[in-house]
Amino acid sequence: MPITAPTVTTRPATLDRAADRPQQPPAKGLVAAVCVLAAFASLAGVFGGPALGDHEAIVAQTSREMRLSGDWVLPTFMGQPWFRKPPLPYWLVAGTSYLFPNDPQTGLPVTPVSARLPSGLAALGTILLLWKLASAMFGPRAGIVTAVIASSTILFLLYAPNATAEMPLTFCCVWAYLHFWYAVTAKQPGRQRLHMLLFYVALGMGMLAKGPAPVAMVGLPLAIWWYTHRPLRILARRLGGRASSSPEAGEGPSCPPSGLPRTSAFKLAFAGFLRGLWPRTRESFTKLWLIPGLFLFALFFVPWMLVIAGLGDILPARVPHAWAEWNWQYVQRAQGDYLDSKDRPVWYYLPYVAGFIAPWIFLLPEGLAAPWLKRYARCHRPLLYCGLWMVVAVLVMSLESFKKPYYILPALPGLILLMGVVANRFYSQPVQPRKWRWGAWAAAALGFTAAVIAGVILLNRDFPDVAGRLTIIMVLAAVLMLVAGAIHIQGRPWVAFGTMAVATLVTFQSIWHTSGPALDNMAPAEGMAKALAKLPADAEVLWADGRPDARVDFYFNRRTAAMIPPSEIVTRILDRKAAKQDLQLMAVSRAIDLLKDTSRPIYLIWERGNYERARSLAGLRGHVLAEIPRGGGTKKNWVVVTNCPSSPSTQQTGSQPGE
Repeated sequence: MPITAPTVTTRPATLDRAADRPQQPPAKGLVAAVCVLAAFASLAGVFGGPALGDHEAIVAQTSREMRLSGDWVLPTFMGQPWFRKPPLPYWLVAGTSYLFPNDPQTGLPVTPVSARLPSGLAALGTILLLWKLASAMFGPRAGIVTAVIASSTILFLLYAPNATAEMPLTFCCVWAYLHFWYAVTAKQPGRQRLHMLLFYVALGMGMLAKGPAPVAMVGLPLAIWWYTHRPLRILARRLGGRASSSPEAGEGPSCPPSGLPRTSAFKLAFAGFLRGLWPRTRESFTKLWLIPGLFLFALFFVPWMLVIAGLGDILPARVPHAWAEWNWQYVQRAQGDYLDSKDRPVWYYLPYVAGFIAPWIFLLPEGLAAPWLKRYARCHRPLLYCGLWMVVAVLVMSLESFKKPYYILPALPGLILLMGVVANRFYSQPVQPRKWRWGAWAAAALGFTAAVIAGVILLNRDFPDVAGRLTIIMVLAAVLMLVAGAIHIQGRPWVAFGTMAVATLVTFQSIWHTSGPALDNMAPAEGMAKALAKLPADAEVLWADGRPDARVDFYFNRRTAAMIPPSEIVTRILDRKAAKQDLQLMAVSRAIDLLKDTSRPIYLIWERGNYERARSLAGLRGHVLAEIPRGGGTKKNWVVVTNCPSSPSTQQTGSQPGE
């Protein structure tokens, strides 16, 4: 039996009469061009651009230590166990590093390119998966359009060369969504089982990439779709109308006629939802292979967790406090009890959604509305699949207390699929030149002009060294966008579509490669490395404030460590947010004890503001050897403090030894 019913047609759903004609396979030249575009978008930023950020350098440094130690089970960072996140990103980077020579500056394995390449390949794989999924859902032309849009969004351009776990996680989530869709639409039981098997594999790999994120980003949206897509399609037909007078195959009497009153449609949809609860639950065990699937899913990450945390007397723990640290990292973070949690509104992610899908933001309103519009009635089912993928995942992340912009990345491919459908229809329609279109173009020209002027002012204020070249790039980008609009109005929409995509791609890569190194804020890490280079080779350097900046070690091979390691924090203070003051007092007390001990030289790194506060309130005394500017005011500067007045002199600004 098929895993689900009904199926819409024997071929992908189509959108309107113009698109309803049988679609020929895309030309080989077009397919090759889109593949080149996707590869360039995903991989061009890997080879060059700004230095790794702090979080990227954590992944790179942890992977380097994995290579050097030969221990691929328990990751370490700065010599301390670093297992708060699963090891897949470190495995990928460490494995990729074998393809490249050692870093020329440090002579050690793992370079910035080898750290970024797994994310670039994951981005390319994600674009190809979206291409395949869109083609299966909406037809081959929609697949091509979706791939082009994905390749030219800020989301993929920015995170393809990002060495963190975000893009591998996004790849695994899209991989899971693809196989679930193929499973529920397959007609042969063998193919259903194969795709469900691969779905659980992809979900398990996602857990190995970044912990429980796939449960919220994939499992919950799919569970809601599984139980609600039939009732929601009843509502969609009532709100948007039907595409034809005949019901879809297999729908039967559950489809309300288009003239049914709105309240009756809601009642019928709710009644259908209640009637379907038990059958859908039963099918989740018999057709979705839930029990064996969950077992397979767990096989990808539970064994690693047990090796780290142990299993009683059966398997000794490599890290006795592992469960406490995972509780701190995931449970407290979700509850808002994480130390770095900030009060952010529920709508926090909405501006980021718009920014990540730029420059295609004009497709967003109709994309979100597409599952309910009459013009898309023939493909309500896949549109609801994509819509719930995006909306539920973003909503779940919005309800979390701890928010970061990149947490919603796995949700946005669902939105890109919706925008691909809208773009396929928008650019397929014949364009008749009208005065209002040129009026809109003129308004856009004024908007671009204002944006360029504002950008020039801000760039000259904040980044004067690169303001000139960035201004030229901005002007050229604005001109290309306006040219694309003019081409569209003149009746060549697909040329305009390609021009807009290429213009975005070229603009981003130009900024990334020409100005990225000047914008990476590496000066503080480089300044700290120069200060530490003047200390004895065996000097003990501890970060009294937070964790070490990974770039100091990765780029300059200057080993530092945390004064209070995470293992001590999680075993002594369970709730870091509620006990923030206790944690600060513990840090100050530890620093006082270290600086009082003159039997060995100790070097502590503080933020200037925190160091001054500790001096005034707790009587902390030390000798400031160096102060490294970081921007944002002198209180944010790093200071190197020691207990040894005879320590070698280092560069100072704004402080004197012995203060």
